[in-house]
Amino acid sequence: MTDSPPETAVQLLPVLGSIKETYAAVFGQPALFIKAVAFPLLLSTILWHFWDLLSDVESVILGVSAFYIDLIPYAFFGVAWHRLTLLGPDEGRPPLLPRPSRRHVVFFVFAAIVTTIYHLPVRIIEIAAEQGWSLSSLNTDEFLFGVLSAGIVLIVLVFYLGIPYLMFRLSFVFPAAAVDERYRLRHSWRHTRHEGVRLLLLGGTVGAPAYLLVLLISVQLDAVFGIYDPTKELSFGSMDGIFYGVVTYVLLPALSYVPIALVISAISLAFRICTGWVPVKPKRT
Repeated sequence: MTDSPPETAVQLLPVLGSIKETYAAVFGQPALFIKAVAFPLLLSTILWHFWDLLSDVESVILGVSAFYIDLIPYAFFGVAWHRLTLLGPDEGRPPLLPRPSRRHVVFFVFAAIVTTIYHLPVRIIEIAAEQGWSLSSLNTDEFLFGVLSAGIVLIVLVFYLGIPYLMFRLSFVFPAAAVDERYRLRHSWRHTRHEGVRLLLLGGTVGAPAYLLVLLISVQLDAVFGIYDPTKELSFGSMDGIFYGVVTYVLLPALSYVPIALVISAISLAFRICTGWVPVKPKRT
């Protein structure tokens, strides 16, 4: 990409071809996935352990900050996986211990902005739905109750489809940040014009099945081994304690990154296709 991004998308996103390429980008590189996810998992465990120590402290700032803690390890994984998808394993191979850099800070800032854009309207619609449902349930007119209830359900469904659409429209800032491009939210909005539905289909097709599979695995593990049993804890003195620790702190968190990696790869591929981005070749000296 040049110093000035193109005014509009240079090519339409081919959804079916991008789905195949996305799966290949993730499941075709299992060793690199493990390498990319190792440090974010360790960092996440450390951060949340520290957060647990502050859990007894009542603070509005701490309460709000809880929404953004996971964005720190996510920034390291996101930068690593976007770079791997865009640059390939030669130039974009993820380091085992990444060194914090400006691109991580920029990525985190964009992630915080997008997260805030997501959480504020979601919270508003949740409160509005609760209030609307309580008012409709108090009405004795069955017809009016049905209309109000259907309206609330419709609003919630439209809203929860609209939010992912909005997120994908803004998502090009993340691969751009990972490869140090000068790129802003307005550029992403411009380049994803007429591409929002395609992005939603691509992201949903690759991410939703993987997320549901991870959820199913966690439910089955809990049913068989009781991994969510509050009485259990990590212990190196017994096999049950060791198994609990491995599953709770390693296996399930690592699996949770699979749908994230799929969506990240999908966004990277869409960014490359729609903006015409190519890696800048190093100048010969």
